[in-house]
Amino acid sequence: MNWKEIHDRESPALYMHLLARGCTPQLAEDVIHDVFLAAMAGASHILRPRAYLFQAARNVVARNERHLLPAGKLSEIVASFLRRRSTPIRMS
Repeated sequence: MNWKEIHDRESPALYMHLLARGCTPQLAEDVIHDVFLAAMAGASHILRPRAYLFQAARNVVARNERHLLPAGKLSEIVASFLRRRSTPIRMS
C-alpha cells in the first residue's frame, strides 16, 4: 500500500468528518496523525484502508469524549436514554 497516496486521498474527508463530529481543528489533525501511524504499523492486516481509517478515527474520538465527561455524567446520559426508552416496543 502506498500510504502517501492514501493519506492525500483520504485525509481531507477524514478531517471534515472529524470537524463535523465536533473536534477542534487541532484535535482532528492529531487524530488523523495517530490513525495513520496505527494504520501503517498494521498495514498487512488492513484490507479496506478508508473504512479502517474512519472507524479508527471514530474510536479515538469516542474514547476521547468518554475521558472528557465529568465523573457521573456518562451514567446520567445512559439513565436519561433508558428512561426515554422505557416504553416497550410492540412487535406486530
